[in-house]
Order: sequence, then structure tokens, then C-alpha cells
Amino acid sequence: TPNIQVFCSKGEKTLEFIPINLHLQRMHVHSPRLKDALYDVITVGAPAAHFQGFKNGGLRKLLSKFEAERRNTGYQCIYYSPENTAKAKEVLSNINHLQPLISSHADLLLNSASQHSPESLKNSLKMLSEKTELFVHAFKDQLVRSALLALYTARPGCVLKKPAGPRNSAEGGDLQHQDHPSQIKRQDSIPHHSEYDEEEWDRVWANVGKSLNCVIAMVDRLLEKDSVSNIKEGENDPSAADCNVLHTGGDWYEQLYPLVITLKDCMGEVVTRAKQSMAFVLLQELACGLPQCLMLTLRRDIVFSQALAGLVCGFVIKLHTGLRDQGFLQQLHSVGLLVQYEGLLSTYSEEAGMLEDMAVGISDLQKVMFKVIEAKSEDFLPIITGRREHYIIEVQLPAKMFELLPQEIKEGKLLRMYPVLFNVGINEQQTLAERCWTSHKLERDDFSQLFRTFFPGLRSGS
Repeated sequence: TPNIQVFCSKGEKTLEFIPINLHLQRMHVHSPRLKDALYDVITVGAPAAHFQGFKNGGLRKLLSKFEAERRNTGYQCIYYSPENTAKAKEVLSNINHLQPLISSHADLLLNSASQHSPESLKNSLKMLSEKTELFVHAFKDQLVRSALLALYTARPGCVLKKPAGPRNSAEGGDLQHQDHPSQIKRQDSIPHHSEYDEEEWDRVWANVGKSLNCVIAMVDRLLEKDSVSNIKEGENDPSAADCNVLHTGGDWYEQLYPLVITLKDCMGEVVTRAKQSMAFVLLQELACGLPQCLMLTLRRDIVFSQALAGLVCGFVIKLHTGLRDQGFLQQLHSVGLLVQYEGLLSTYSEEAGMLEDMAVGISDLQKVMFKVIEAKSEDFLPIITGRREHYIIEVQLPAKMFELLPQEIKEGKLLRMYPVLFNVGINEQQTLAERCWTSHKLERDDFSQLFRTFFPGLRSGS
């Protein structure tokens, strides 16, 4: 009876984010010869926006229709595909993640220089180099370059120019007024102009790499001189006095400081331009159909939240039962977890819309990553952080259970999910049953008789 009540309430708006009939089935297999085994299966109603209904189809159909309308829209906006908007969000996420790390490692490098610690200087430089290289590669994407061009073109009074020579007033003159076949000029009533060099973006992010190379070269030079000085001191060479200045922390710091500041400035320029261009891409998505986009986003959030509840439940149960299975734990932190869904929805009537919702909701679970942490209290509820396109679920374990995990997981490695949906459609008898149900408006008490009519070999409780 409770299950019927939950299922019948699926169309209520206040419950639209809650999964339907989420259950855990556990089978305990006992064998006198082999080890006992537990088999857990999570069952849940199809993640779908039941309150919004399926008159116009499910998410897959609605998203496809929306993209087609945006592509052919007459509005003054630029069409960016879902892949491009997802890329824009990824770039913004990389900015927010990497920029503070680089700034922190740069400060650690200067701190090591002030303390005149060669080993610490090497380690700080290594970390700074790794994060800066990741930063540079994160922006070597054609989308950022093309979006910057589109952004500056869309600005009032835009002048795009491609320099024919050095950017020098003495040699090149006023490039804005030179006749060049690649020039694109657009003026309006707003009395100001913005200039954009099509190749400027390439130079901007390349300057980050050049600045890093200068820092690396200076550190190598300082360490080399320090090594020579130590050798001379060990040999009691009088000329070693000439190198004593290198042993003062201020000298290392003063030589590295301007190079580190230049690196930070170059990085800040990249961040400013990349944020502008990626925000422009995302704003174009909204401009091409804001009302419909918001409704689809809401529907997608509803479906995703239902699918996520089942995923979290399944992950927590699997983690608890597999804590002593080293093979499972090794797979978990090295490749992730395969999440298999099996459905029985048909492509008839509203079930086609449910299936479309479910397919998109399960596909969106690829955005979810898990992190196992040690619980600091008696509250073991999972913690959800992040935003659309990237969620992290922190699963809390008691200290004794946490100690059983591999070191990689205990250190906070993010665990990936790979959701897969297999759907087995029901045969044509379902269609006949639907028609009988609709035409005769059967009451709940008549269901058992209908069941026996179509499935004479089964009992209604099976």
C-alpha cells in the first residue's frame, strides 16, 4: 500500500524532485562449502518529470527540438552547440581551479627564495611549472579564440585588424586607418571604438609560457651559482667571498620577484579575456530562448535529482559491502565504477516520454564524481558540492571503515562513474492493456481480474 501511495503521488509538484519507490533488495547467499555472499540491487521508478507531463515528449525530444529552433532562430544571437557551451563551462571551471593554485605556488616559490632553501625552491618550482602548463593547455582551444573574435565583433564600433608589421608607431603608423584586406569596420551612433587583433589571443596565452620559462631559467641560474659557491667554500678558496652575496635571502628573492609578478600579470590577462569570451558563449545560449531554456533546465534538474538519489544510494551500499574486497577497491580508484541501469519502459504513450527523460537523466550522471572522507561526527549523510556540469558527492565513513580504504582514496582521489542504460521494451500486450484501462476506466479493485486475463499463468502477487 505505501508503494501504491508513493507511485500515485508522483504527479504532485511538491514531490517532483523525489525518486519514486526507491528500494534496496538484498539477497544473502549462504553456502556450507563456499563463502557467504551478498547481492544488492537498487530498484527505483524511472527518473522523469511526471508533474510536467509528456504531452510534447520527454527530455531527449524536447532538447533536440530546442536546439533546432535555436539554430534557425531569427534572434540577434550566435548559435553555440551544447558541446561548445559545455566546453565554455569547463574552461571557466579550470580557471577557478587553477588560478588560485598557481598564485599559491608562486608565493611558495618566493618564500623559498627568501629563506634561501635550494631543495624547497626546486619543489616549489616543480609544482608551479606543472600547474602553469595545465593552465596554458586549458586555454589552447579554438572555442576561446573564436568566441573572443565574436565578442569584439559584437561590440559597438568594433575594428578588427591584422597587423602587417611591427606594432610600433614609428614603423607602422596608425594601423587603425591602414587599408588592409582583412579589416572589418563597423560603426554606429556610439562614439567609441575598440580594437582587436585576431592573433592577440595567441600572444596573450603564449606569454604565460614564456614568463614561466624565465622563472625556470632564473631558478636554474641561482641554484647553479649556489652549488659553485658551496664547492669553493668547501675548498677554502678565497674567491668564494665573491659569492657570499648569493647566501643572503634577499638576493634570490629580489631576482625572482619581478619575474613571478610578470607571470601573475600574464596569467591575469589570460583569465580576464577567457572569462569574458566564455561568459559571452553562455549568454548567447540564454539569449536564443531564455523562457524555454529555463523550463528545460528545470525539467532536467528534476530528472537528474531523481537519478542522483538512486546513484548515491547504490554507491554507498556497494562501498560498504566491498570494503574488504581489494579487487573492487583497486578498480574503484583506478578506473571508477560502472553503474548499470535496466528498464522495462516501452515506447508507447507516456512511457516514451518517461524513457526519454530517463535516458538524459542517466547520461547526466557522468557529471558526478565521488569522494570518500572520514566522518567527523555521527552524521554520515553524503555531502553534495559543485554546480551543474560538475558535482562532487562526499561520502562519509566512520574512522574504522575509512582505514580499510586504499591510500589513493583516503587522500581524496575523485572516483568516476560510468552510467549505462539497458532498456527492454514490453510486448504488444501492454498496448492492449493500456486501451482497456483507458476505455473502461477500471477501478483499482478490477486490476487483479485484468491481470489474470492477460497473464493467466501468474498470480497477481508475483
